[in-house]
Amino acid sequence: MAILWRLKRRCWWVRHRIDPRHRYHVVSTGLPPGYHDPDVRLTAAIFNETARYVERTKGVIDWSLHDEAWMAFSEAAAWWDVHRDVCGPDDEHWEEAKRHLHAVIEHLPCMWYP
Repeated sequence: MAILWRLKRRCWWVRHRIDPRHRYHVVSTGLPPGYHDPDVRLTAAIFNETARYVERTKGVIDWSLHDEAWMAFSEAAAWWDVHRDVCGPDDEHWEEAKRHLHAVIEHLPCMWYP
């Protein structure tokens, strides 16, 4: 049994490093190639992960107990679809972006995959 467990563990070790479907430690920012300040990278990463989460869990999770969290996630994702290039404090929509970021961060404990 221990040998089987070790083999499985090694198999997953390889999959987590090679198979793009299992590279959970890599976060896509969706930004174009080039230099971006950390505030821009973090903002884009949070919005992209939130939009990805909303897309994957829509219709899969019963959000009736956490409808406020679902509302925050789906509103942030919808806003990001329209304002993808708003990433830093210099943008005119930054205050609105901050409001969505705060709402997403506030409800992070509700963000999990079934």
